[in-house]
Amino acid sequence: MVKVQLHPNSTARIKEFEFDFATIDIKGRSSIGNIMTKFPVRKVDLLAKGQSSIGGVKLWLDEKYGRLVTEEKDKTVYLGEFNTGNQILVAFKDGNVELTNFEVTNKYEMDDIVFLEKFDPAKIYTAVYYDGDSKNYYVKRFKVELKSEKYKTPIVTEHNNSKLMVFSSRNDVWVKFNVTKGKSKEKAEEEVNVKDMIDVKGWKALGNRLTQFDVTGKIHEVVKDEELPGEVDMGTTIELSVNPKASKKGSQGDLF
Repeated sequence: MVKVQLHPNSTARIKEFEFDFATIDIKGRSSIGNIMTKFPVRKVDLLAKGQSSIGGVKLWLDEKYGRLVTEEKDKTVYLGEFNTGNQILVAFKDGNVELTNFEVTNKYEMDDIVFLEKFDPAKIYTAVYYDGDSKNYYVKRFKVELKSEKYKTPIVTEHNNSKLMVFSSRNDVWVKFNVTKGKSKEKAEEEVNVKDMIDVKGWKALGNRLTQFDVTGKIHEVVKDEELPGEVDMGTTIELSVNPKASKKGSQGDLF
């Protein structure tokens, strides 16, 4: 449904009216279409979007080029069927999340992304991140409360060295990491279920500490069951070349 404003100098008696596209029959893509008005148009505004009259569109993500495509190809991941009002949730390595529409003209910088999938506002998401201020790792479970598209919002602390390690929409998120314990610096591998560590909180909450010990090496998600349909895992493993507890002097690049 759109609102059409005609040019003030037009000879039409009614210079503003609404037009419902549902009144138009579906034709071939090469059809010229119907005439909305013979008078000069000043502006057309969108009033409301209804459900598609021809059903949803199935989309895949081309991980090589960071594009949405409407057919399966090599190195594509199925995102699901999209209809009016559906959105895509993107989580970035710098700790920001963002909603986008599902236009095939969208371009995603894959090197900057930890996670991308069809957004479900009712779903519980899990994040593991490094806090550059306290130099500790935290876990949190939350619902994403974003409303506006193309608006990045941080889910980690605002310190320059804070980074998102893992972001997942799975019900049970297991993460594996290496630690050193005590004065003897004893090395050990730990694997924990984040769901057992923390309840669902607000998406701006700090979260709970992942471990009281020093984390070394890498942190990654361990998939213990089959992936849910439409779920995308795009390198939630972020390998650290140095211990991020080093000083800030080395800049953010030291984290990877």
